[in-house]
Amino acid sequence: YLNEEAFFGIGPDTDVADESSFALEKTTALAELGLRLGPKAAMHGFLQFEHSNIFEGQEEDTPPLTRVSSDSIPGVQTRIKIATVGLRYALDSRDLPGRSTTGWEIAVHASYSSQLGGEQFRYWSLSADAQKTVHLFYRRTLVLRVFAERVRPLSGKAIPFFNLSELGRRETIRGFTRGRFRDNDLLMASVEYRYPIWHYFDAVLFCDVGQVSPDITRKLSLQKFKFAFGGG
Repeated sequence: YLNEEAFFGIGPDTDVADESSFALEKTTALAELGLRLGPKAAMHGFLQFEHSNIFEGQEEDTPPLTRVSSDSIPGVQTRIKIATVGLRYALDSRDLPGRSTTGWEIAVHASYSSQLGGEQFRYWSLSADAQKTVHLFYRRTLVLRVFAERVRPLSGKAIPFFNLSELGRRETIRGFTRGRFRDNDLLMASVEYRYPIWHYFDAVLFCDVGQVSPDITRKLSLQKFKFAFGGG
C-alpha cells in the first residue's frame, strides 16, 4: 500500500507544477518456474495475477489525482484485475555477487497482460537490462549499465498509467521523485565508480542519464535526457 505516490502526467516534458498525488493499493500473486541453463544462466516462466486500486493520496500540499484527472488517464479506476504471462532470461557471470570485480549481469523480460473482468487493458512489454563490471586496480571497479523497456497496448486497448515505463524508480535514474516521468518507452544508462573503504563497505560515485518516450525508435531527443549524479 503506497499512500504517497506522485503523478506529473505522461511524457518526457511533464512539469513539476502539475504534480498530483494518489495512493496505490496493489495485491499480487505470482507463480514461477525456473530452468537452469548452465551454471550462470536461467530461464523463468511466470504467471501473475494483479489486483490494483487507486485512492486519494495522503500528500496535503498536492491535489489528489482522483479529483483533478479525467477518464483520459487509464488506470484511475478502482478494482483493476490483470493477468500476466511471461518469460525472463537471466545471466550472472559476476565473480562475486554483491561485491563483484568483473563479469556480466543481464536480464531480458517479455510479457503479455490482459484485464480480467473487463476489456479496457491489454498490452505487452519487453525489456533488456545489461550491466558490466570492469576491474580497474586494487578492487576498484567501474560498473556500466544500459536499460531499455517498451510497453505497448494492443489495438484499441490501454495500459494502466502505473504500469507504464517509469523514470524515477530506485532501479532507474536516481535523484528524481518516483513516478516523475512515465511513458510507453524508456532508455537509460549509468556509470558507477566503486572503491572499498573498510571491510564490506564501499564508496561509490555515479552518473545516471535517461529518457522516457512514446517511441524510443522515433522520438528520442538529446535535449530531453535527464541527468543525475552523486555519491554515497
